[in-house]
Amino acid sequence: MKDCVNVLVSLQENCTEAEVESIVLQLQNSGLSVADVMPMLGIVSGSIEHGEIERLTSLPGVVGVEEDQIFSAQ
Repeated sequence: MKDCVNVLVSLQENCTEAEVESIVLQLQNSGLSVADVMPMLGIVSGSIEHGEIERLTSLPGVVGVEEDQIFSAQ
C-alpha cells in the first residue's frame, strides 16, 4: 500500500440520507477507503493516498478534509 493517511471528511450541513449516500459514493470513487460514516455528525472517516486528499475537497457536498490526528501518551 502506498503512503496512505487517515482523514476526516466534513459534509455540508443538513444532508439527507440519500445525499450522504451519494457523497460517500463519490468519495469512494475518488479513492477514499471509507471506514465509518457518521451522518448525524456530518463526518466520513477513511484513508486515502496522501497526494489524493486535494481531490476530495473539490467534491460537491464536502466542506473540509483534514488528516486524522492520532495522539499517544509518551
